[in-house]
Amino acid sequence: MPIRPNSSKKLHLIFGDVVKKYGSMVRLENPQMPPVVIVIDPNHIEAFVRATMDNPVRDGFFSLKKIRLEAVDNYFEGKTGLLTENGDEWWRVRSRVQTPMMKPKNVTSYLGQVDEVTIEFVERMASLQEQHGEMPTDFQTELYKWALESVGLVALNRRLGCLASDLTEDSEPMRLIRLVNDLFHNLNLTEYGVHTWRIFPTKPFRTLRDKHNEFLRLADSNIRETEASLLALGTEDRELTLMEKLLMTPGLSRKDVTTLILDMLFAGIDTTSHTMAFTLYLLARHPEAQAKLQEEVDSVLRGHEGPLTERHLAQLSYLKAVIKESLRHVQDKLLLLPFI
Repeated sequence: MPIRPNSSKKLHLIFGDVVKKYGSMVRLENPQMPPVVIVIDPNHIEAFVRATMDNPVRDGFFSLKKIRLEAVDNYFEGKTGLLTENGDEWWRVRSRVQTPMMKPKNVTSYLGQVDEVTIEFVERMASLQEQHGEMPTDFQTELYKWALESVGLVALNRRLGCLASDLTEDSEPMRLIRLVNDLFHNLNLTEYGVHTWRIFPTKPFRTLRDKHNEFLRLADSNIRETEASLLALGTEDRELTLMEKLLMTPGLSRKDVTTLILDMLFAGIDTTSHTMAFTLYLLARHPEAQAKLQEEVDSVLRGHEGPLTERHLAQLSYLKAVIKESLRHVQDKLLLLPFI
């Protein structure tokens, strides 16, 4: 493989070089990891996903799995969650959380609250525009705040205060955001560097372990607070939250649920914010698409007061196309591998 400076942050460029040299399907051998097959043809990717959809093998996160298996007080009880598991253990959890997490009715039940968060974020964007004339260079951090506040609503059923104007750097939301960034940075070093951490704890591995343990403490504290508040409310005359539905699902233990909530916070901050960043960037690069999207939004919401509804979402077909095209464009540029 060609070597680039700071190559752990430029894997997409390395993969791009490999594909240009060898073609649209390339197998890479690494003595420390299972073989990797780069697939970039959409038809091949579709065939791959369909052939493995019932029992996908997503090799990766080896260092994270080791940390969870060796966690203090056996917190994860030998089961490390959907991010790291494969085979029967992956399917045991995935098959049980699929309905509570993917059923449209369960998703739209949070629509009003998430819309409220987004309106606050849009107002914050307007304030930043007024101050700077454009979005500031650290605008990605603002997207992290919006994503954490939105994911927290679904995962923890409460506001975390990420969009407060007086949010300090040592506040809990900012600590969570920094921890997630640190986790992904050190995961990149452990997974794509030399796997000497399998033999002895290297500096990136130790940092990953420390950051993961700190994130776990903060997330577990929030999960326990949510559990206590929901228990005090009782279950009569109200719709159950996602956490309650998961806790009441046969075959899932409390640790299964807390690990899933932990990973929703861990993965949701990063993926949601970057998806939105790419979408906003591409809309800015394509003003004709931006104008068409604005026209659709104005048409669907003309004269409406109050939060978005399920009926509105059903009519926002071009918005859905924009998000899908953004994801397709980013995957095409980064050669996102189907095993990730």
